[in-house]
Amino acid sequence: MLLRFCISVSAAIFAATAVHSQEPLVPQVEDLIQPLIQEHSANAYEKVLQRLAGTEHFPASFKLKLVQATFHQPWDGMTGLEKLGVDAIRAVQSEWPIANAIDALGTAINIEPISSEDIPHHSQSWQNALQRIRDVLQDSARLRNEALQDLTDEQRAFMLLQAGHLVTNFSAQTACQEDRYESLLADLQFFTLAAEHIDWAKMAAAAKSLSRLTEESWLKQLTILAKQQPVLDTEYDWISGSLVWAEETEHGWIIIGGPDDNSYRLDRPVAVLIDIGGNDTYRGMVAANDLEIGVSLVVDVGGDDTYTSHTFGMATGRLGVGMLVDCDGNDTWTLADGSGGTGFAGIGVLQKRQGNGQFTGSRWTIGAAMAGMGLVFGGLGDDHYQGDIYSIGVGGPLGIGVVIDLAGDDHYRCGFRYGSGYNQSDAPNAKPGDPNFQYEGWGLGIGIGRRFYPWLTEEQQEFRLAQLAGGLGVLIDIEGDDIYESSNFSLGCGYYFGAGLKLDVAGNDEYRTARYGNGAGAHQAIGLAIDYDGSDHYQSTGPTYHGGCAWDHSVFMCIDGGIQNDRYDLQQTSGLGVADHGSLGVFANFDGDDRYVAGSGLGKGDQDSLGIFFDRSGNDHYDEKLNRTNGQSIIDNQGSSLFVDHP
Repeated sequence: MLLRFCISVSAAIFAATAVHSQEPLVPQVEDLIQPLIQEHSANAYEKVLQRLAGTEHFPASFKLKLVQATFHQPWDGMTGLEKLGVDAIRAVQSEWPIANAIDALGTAINIEPISSEDIPHHSQSWQNALQRIRDVLQDSARLRNEALQDLTDEQRAFMLLQAGHLVTNFSAQTACQEDRYESLLADLQFFTLAAEHIDWAKMAAAAKSLSRLTEESWLKQLTILAKQQPVLDTEYDWISGSLVWAEETEHGWIIIGGPDDNSYRLDRPVAVLIDIGGNDTYRGMVAANDLEIGVSLVVDVGGDDTYTSHTFGMATGRLGVGMLVDCDGNDTWTLADGSGGTGFAGIGVLQKRQGNGQFTGSRWTIGAAMAGMGLVFGGLGDDHYQGDIYSIGVGGPLGIGVVIDLAGDDHYRCGFRYGSGYNQSDAPNAKPGDPNFQYEGWGLGIGIGRRFYPWLTEEQQEFRLAQLAGGLGVLIDIEGDDIYESSNFSLGCGYYFGAGLKLDVAGNDEYRTARYGNGAGAHQAIGLAIDYDGSDHYQSTGPTYHGGCAWDHSVFMCIDGGIQNDRYDLQQTSGLGVADHGSLGVFANFDGDDRYVAGSGLGKGDQDSLGIFFDRSGNDHYDEKLNRTNGQSIIDNQGSSLFVDHP
């Protein structure tokens, strides 16, 4: 089974690499659009740059350099954001995907790559295989401990508990009220400790070291050796099924499960658990660390497996490293809050290599992080990812949350459970299920910060730094005909100094979004959504802001680069390439005979903003209500609204 896995992965990597051999798109869009800006909208663009430069005076702690740089050089910033995604694609297609992806993505939150100690393979023997596990575990645990050496025991315990508070209570917008003062300052203390007292290079090195035990060639060798070992006579009340090794070390248990259908009830983390086959069941703290077990790894070699987690209980790093790799089979993950490739003052990694996967979570799940890294890598299969809110590639303050899927016809869905605050103003009489009722989403490649509203009073200025800049959220799908469904705020979205990135490399895709979707966002944020190839269909329930739309000192871009025909059924939205309140919004479609339907204008900028709509070629069709035609150029509002369609 492992041999088939290796062959299939190699084939998929070759196919995906071939598709993505094209040049990045943002520089091409800049070459096409910047001359038009200089000719028609130079004054408007200069006003936008002046407004964006003023974001440095907005109070928020822990601003990302990538976001700040984009406000000064929007095209360079968007180019850098796309490059980060392209580098991540190359990393997950490499021989060492987890380690290389950590290096490629960590740069976004200023984690400088360092190497961990090389631990070589020895001769093929059972004892040497066991010793390698011990050596890697020792090295990874050492690095994790060094990463936390500046934190006292009391500070570590505080951060562990405060992470739970954040996951339960985080809101992108909140009031600074007296009954919340203590909680807000505790949140600020959590992030300050994470920024100033955790050695993130060492923490990343600990995760990279642990990933050595997930190497395909080594796992194949271990599986062959394990099948030759006798089954242990010893029984444990938290394990049912056969074991071929069990050892308690100073860093936690090392368990190697046999080829039967095993069941693991993990009320506490284990250090290393490798199961060599069978349809297995995992419950509890699965590849999740605590203060004593600093690193935890679970690898399942094959079988149709079922995973059910505790809160913070699966592939979760919370002041440590949690890593889960499933090599093959059709598997199901039921994820409690804060679990599923998540990092909260730590690094969590979940990799599904082959077979179909069903990932179901609620809050801060499936590639989500605050003060850390949360990584999910999907492989060769038709995967379904579903979360209720803050799920599927979400970067909170000081965090980077990532979901990258190699291949398959995948389905991504976030939202549709919690009512949105916009209902009060937009549709106060609407009920759940009504067409006008809006839901919160906050997922599918979004960076989220936290801002105060109403504004702080003069007496509350001491809390101004308790406003938290967002991190980076990434969603990348490399190959397949995919479906993306979301409520408000998703798909290359950012909020309050957050950054969002969504890349889809190949396939005929369906996008069904709501308010602020597909390269759209608000409040001193940036985001980029690119679909490189395929005949794609874009829909939105609106009521506004979809596709290269920016609000309030923000920069957002949406690009479709394929030569095929695309459809934009956006009757309920305010159009594509819209910007307001000192922002830059860009929509660009490269080729194909495209169909555009929207509720209002395409390419519209107001209040010191620049909104751009650009279609490079094709015999395009526009709904007659839009007053746009193929081969037309329109410049309005002293150059702040730019529409260009080349025939």
